Amino acid sequence: MDKQKVYFIDLPVNSKPRYICDITEKIYGQQLTCTIYCKTEQSTQLLDRLLWTWKQESFVPHILCPAETVSDNLPEPVLITSTLPLNHKTNTLILFDPVDDNSVFSSFNIIIDFAETYNPVKVAESRKRFKELRDAGEYDLEYLKLSEFLKKVQL
Repeated sequence: MDKQKVYFIDLPVNSKPRYICDITEKIYGQQLTCTIYCKTEQSTQLLDRLLWTWKQESFVPHILCPAETVSDNLPEPVLITSTLPLNHKTNTLILFDPVDDNSVFSSFNIIIDFAETYNPVKVAESRKRFKELRDAGEYDLEYLKLSEFLKKVQL
């Protein structure tokens, strides 16, 4: 069985919402489905607004999914939620915020996390997450700059 792919994207400036929009567009362009996880409803609302407005020439169909509305047949390829795990399956999980329990990764083929190198506390936290995943031996880890990730032909 293939290992799940985990991309750690280098985030040298505090612009994670923008990075997530670019990454989501890449995933949607490859005809993959995606769940974006945020710990707070405020963050889910922010990403919902940004995905509608961040680029005039781009359209990424998405839906804001409060826990009570998540079902197996959601029409949109991109879900934004503050609840994991979900009943609905997507190919990819983007972590706006880290999760406390990596067992939620089991239903995704690709997981995207961030190394927030602009902030010493956050970079230490991301290094800890990277090490935990590496030591688990269950994941294929790759550390990339955003431009490298966006140039990948196939995820």
